[in-house]
Amino acid sequence: MRPVKVVKIDDLPRKVTDIFGGKALRTCTSGFSVRNGSWTKGVTTAGHCSDSQTYNGTRLPFKSGTAGGVYDIQWHTAPGFTVRNLVFDGTYNRYIYGVKFRSSQEVGEWVCKYGKTTGYACGTIVDKQFDGVNVRVNSVQGGDSGGPWFWNNTAYGTTISAIGNDSIYGPVDHIYNILGLTVLTN
Repeated sequence: MRPVKVVKIDDLPRKVTDIFGGKALRTCTSGFSVRNGSWTKGVTTAGHCSDSQTYNGTRLPFKSGTAGGVYDIQWHTAPGFTVRNLVFDGTYNRYIYGVKFRSSQEVGEWVCKYGKTTGYACGTIVDKQFDGVNVRVNSVQGGDSGGPWFWNNTAYGTTISAIGNDSIYGPVDHIYNILGLTVLTN
């Protein structure tokens, strides 16, 4: 008979899951993966979404945000999840390697979005001074608050509303200037 060796462990194994932009949260869509100055990571969504968000049944603690006026952004930490520099585009997870601030975005430029309700769509920027600080895209169905706007592997902004057949997004500037965070790009 062979001897039996007993090994003590601190915790039982648990499923590890990635989280990133374009994921279905409890009431909205996640925008981008971010970090603060202390390297605490999390995800953004629209500020008008509930402060009480979950992903795959796990609570995402609210950190800060604003839903008043023209700024509409918030973020949550994601304990137990691996926060990655990706966004889901409806078919693939695409890496985010850079950001494009509003001052560099151009009227007529092609951008795409993903949201948990209406999925993937693209359109052209028709106004980058909407409400003085937000960006308007033509012919893209609204909804999907909090979802990411991107082109290829570059982050552009976060869905906040719709007017008729056009969508409005808050540029990535709001993540940096309002929340004081950095979009994960590696």
